[in-house]
Amino acid sequence: MMFILDIVEEKKKSISLPKFQRLENYKIVLHRNETYLTSVNPKIYIDFLGDSILISNNHFNDLYIYKSDDLKYKSFKHKLIPEGKEKAYKKKSESREEVVQMVFDMNEEISFTRFLFDEKGNKFYRFSNQAVYAEGSNKPTWEVSMMVYDQELDLIGEKEIMTFDNYAEPLFVKDGKVHFHLNMEDELGFIRIGLKN
Repeated sequence: MMFILDIVEEKKKSISLPKFQRLENYKIVLHRNETYLTSVNPKIYIDFLGDSILISNNHFNDLYIYKSDDLKYKSFKHKLIPEGKEKAYKKKSESREEVVQMVFDMNEEISFTRFLFDEKGNKFYRFSNQAVYAEGSNKPTWEVSMMVYDQELDLIGEKEIMTFDNYAEPLFVKDGKVHFHLNMEDELGFIRIGLKN
């Protein structure tokens, strides 16, 4: 469920997102003696593009598009990657160690970034990532794949692109290239990824 606020008309409208109900299965609450301590929650991405609102999440590769009181749902079928997380997880635990292990397990399943729009090329980029833990290590490497969609969000192509030693989040698109944040000895740097013409 989300709400749209009309500032001019001073009205509030609720919008149901039934396909996102499954995200409740991935909320993990750490509690002690029935007292809430903290929780791990899926991310919801809300992005504005012209007069449209794109609503997506980090657990599944689907989205809602809201425009002029019209809500559309869109899903995809890729060849290289699964379309979302598949395992079942406990929703509550009193053990911090168990919650940390479940987070590690979730990271080993696929996760998604928000959709990034390239105004120069009129296309969208989205990236997936999966953690790979070496035996006995809690420091993963990250396998990253790139998906490219046209301006109607139809799939153009997908590619496994690289493995990061440290996870880098894509931040923005400039001059047709996606810029990833990279921490280089506490200095801000970028990795730039784009398509050849």
